[in-house]
Amino acid sequence: MADREKSTVPLEWTEEHLPCREVFLVNLPPAAAAACRRLGALAYLCLLESDYVEMSEPLQVRDMRALARDLRFLEGFAVWMGRDVKCHSLKPAEARLSLLAGSLAPRIGEIAAEMESALSSAC
Repeated sequence: MADREKSTVPLEWTEEHLPCREVFLVNLPPAAAAACRRLGALAYLCLLESDYVEMSEPLQVRDMRALARDLRFLEGFAVWMGRDVKCHSLKPAEARLSLLAGSLAPRIGEIAAEMESALSSAC
């Protein structure tokens, strides 16, 4: 198990990681994925330095809305992963992961729905 690649999710989350989704970067060679992460951090820093228009919603509302949207994206990705077991010849361990991802999709959706409900009552 020690030879497995560790998760690329940062131990300490920072806003610099916002532009890149790991579900995309996993398809790249490690050096290219690292370069994309650096490019994403640079893009985010450029955004902070720009004169972007101030949003009309409070920060926490915007952030919660963004979080719910990202969860909806991850819900769809989990569903897509779950279909792999039907569409591809997978090894048993891969099939278990595919089925697990598919089974987690509804729970991810429930969390997103709870956030969306809270946003509806807050706005």
